[in-house]
Amino acid sequence: MIARIRHAVDRLRFRQKLVLSYLFISLIPILFLGTYSYNQSKHFLNDQAMDDFRGSAGIFAESIRANMDRYETMASLVLYNDIIQKILSKRYLDLFNLYDDLTEFLNPYLNMLLNLNKDTLQLTIYTENQMPEYGDYINRIERIEDMPWYAALQDGNRPQWFHEPNQLFLASRFPKLRPAGNADKAAGSAGDENVLYIRVNNRNLFASLPDAMKDQWVFLVDASGTTVYANQNMDEQMTRTLAGIVDRPEGHLKIGGTDMILIKQPVPATDWLLYCLVPYRNLAQHSGSIVRATLIVAGLCLLILIVIIAVFAKSMIRQIYKLNNWMRRVEEGELELRIKSTSQDEIGELTRRFGNMLQRINELINEGYKNKIKQKEAELSALKSQITPHFLYNTLSFINWKAVKKRRSRAQPDGHQPVQVLSDRA
Repeated sequence: MIARIRHAVDRLRFRQKLVLSYLFISLIPILFLGTYSYNQSKHFLNDQAMDDFRGSAGIFAESIRANMDRYETMASLVLYNDIIQKILSKRYLDLFNLYDDLTEFLNPYLNMLLNLNKDTLQLTIYTENQMPEYGDYINRIERIEDMPWYAALQDGNRPQWFHEPNQLFLASRFPKLRPAGNADKAAGSAGDENVLYIRVNNRNLFASLPDAMKDQWVFLVDASGTTVYANQNMDEQMTRTLAGIVDRPEGHLKIGGTDMILIKQPVPATDWLLYCLVPYRNLAQHSGSIVRATLIVAGLCLLILIVIIAVFAKSMIRQIYKLNNWMRRVEEGELELRIKSTSQDEIGELTRRFGNMLQRINELINEGYKNKIKQKEAELSALKSQITPHFLYNTLSFINWKAVKKRRSRAQPDGHQPVQVLSDRA
């Protein structure tokens, strides 16, 4: 594998190797910084989203507490009202007086409280007093003596909250504020027990759920693990889910193959605990924008990097291409080139050395050529010195031969032999 990569790299042009090496070296820090910034931004947004959800849960818990305080204030206005205490502790021998107290004070007063708290579904005072029942306002205490919540009522002055399926109410025993008079003692009314019962619309009580939590799983659970409120349909699956998270600490967990974040928030001044399950994808819903921003920044950096690499590579390759062109021309026989370079880098130095080398070669060629010419001239002079005697001899010999031939032709009619003018050694 490495050999193939090396072979492929060896086949690349120098410019391609240069660009690839720059890109490879530059992409490493860009990818590292991009990944680091993405992870840091993602963790920051996740932490911020967690804080936002935790803040929303805190706001919801505070709003629940505020609504509960409103009803507890309403209960206190009944429990500590001196006239109501007097009506409940009095033995009425005259029904007209009872009717007058109920219609002139109790009924208007309780109607006023109900109008101020329109989410109240029922307001009832259960009493041991032998007075007749009066609508929903006055009922016999025998009606609730078998109720579990009645047995759970504690002595004290603070109303207690109870919940039953689809019902949420608060109840409290009336405090003993009025000392029993002699007439009351004689009538046996001093020890009458009275209980205030206020049932509220639990959906309206929890209607202030923040928008950020409406799509999440929200459960309000009491100390016994019983669900007081849930914004989801409490089917069998939801019940099992709630049972599985009651004892789990805050943090990451997996439910049905889905990554979830569990947030717990206690409701002030109660034993209720608010559970909020947030799908992890909701925390990372802004990750796409982070990825896009990271890619845009990395792309811009890469684009700027490519431009810078192209400029530097072109500057370097231009000198190499120019040097290569000069070498090609020299190879084709153009030895008279004047090669110069003003660049101070290694390629400029190499170009100048090549120019000096070519100049030295030209000098050596010219010197060798001149020496060759001188050698040829010397050889020609030597040949000339050898040719001159032979030429003279041949000329004279030719003249002699011509003379002899001419004389012979003249002497033949007379029978005389030609006279030899020059000897063979002449």
